[in-house]
Amino acid sequence: MLYQKASLHSANVYERLALLSYLIFYGLRGYMFTDIFQYHEFFESINDFEFKWSYSEFNFEPGYVLCNIIIHYFGSSPFFFQFVWTLIDVIFLYFILKYETGPYFLLAFAFLVPLFDGIQINMLRNVKGILLFYFALRYIRERNFAKYFVCVLLGTLIHISTALLLPFYFFINRKMRLIMIGLSVLSIVLYFSDLSILNIVFTFLSAKMGGKVEDVATSYMNSTTGAGLTLGFLYRMFILMFLLLKYDRLGKYNLILLNLAILYICCNTAFNSILIMRDRLSSLFAIGIIGILPYIKDVIKQKPIKRVFVAVNIVCLLGFVYNPHSNIVAKYSNFLTGVEDRKSAESRINSYIVNHER
Repeated sequence: MLYQKASLHSANVYERLALLSYLIFYGLRGYMFTDIFQYHEFFESINDFEFKWSYSEFNFEPGYVLCNIIIHYFGSSPFFFQFVWTLIDVIFLYFILKYETGPYFLLAFAFLVPLFDGIQINMLRNVKGILLFYFALRYIRERNFAKYFVCVLLGTLIHISTALLLPFYFFINRKMRLIMIGLSVLSIVLYFSDLSILNIVFTFLSAKMGGKVEDVATSYMNSTTGAGLTLGFLYRMFILMFLLLKYDRLGKYNLILLNLAILYICCNTAFNSILIMRDRLSSLFAIGIIGILPYIKDVIKQKPIKRVFVAVNIVCLLGFVYNPHSNIVAKYSNFLTGVEDRKSAESRINSYIVNHER
């Protein structure tokens, strides 16, 4: 409320405070989750003046390797790398949310924290490709395929999954309410079927392709878990209801983000049982839901329903923040107040994983 009523100068102050808080919280974090170790170890092993384009040697895309080498030239601490890497994210997030949400920037930023948290912490490579894609949405509206292609190509050089977003140029800015309803119904069916049909097809195809594809598919299948009426599922259905019922009105604000938001919910729902696939695919569309949620408030005219919408979001999003951070794998620490050494962090996380698998 203060932000919306503030002058331009005051609004800029609020925005800068939000960005600075985000940068300090995520950029100076300690060891959380599992992927951080491989990224820190890789950064420390870099030779400042040697660059090889061999993907197989590094197991990382060449663009990511090059970025590491450039950052390493200015500082060799993995926490310096992490801070600079997060600073780049913050700059992208500012321009994306400012462009896509306008006066709702700070509200969208508030949704960003719980809905983008896991992506920001555990997907250091993925997030750059995602942000480059969302930065390129303006070129879809301008029908400038060349600039869009360059952005997606740069993202692909950092994480290969960004290539999946290239075809979106041709259809994501179109009204397709019936298609979205169909995808929503299909995702709910897959959710309650525990992906039994999809598992069979996915396993069969990966076995035929063999090699690394089969190895990745096997690891994905090993991350399966049961579904049920969880808080996350109920919240997604609650939001999906508004997105589909108010599709035409929300589309007038931002049709691209609306379509991406529905795809985010569908991926989260359909692939819920395969955790890795769910996280990887839904992350591509995460900013869609973050950017469209602030507009729902404007299309709800009945005050009681608006209050329910706000209350449900507050309760569920607080739950989304608490749940992943309630175990020792996600124990938070900050470089400003001191972080544990790597061996202690690895021991803490490995002990949890071993006990959890039993």
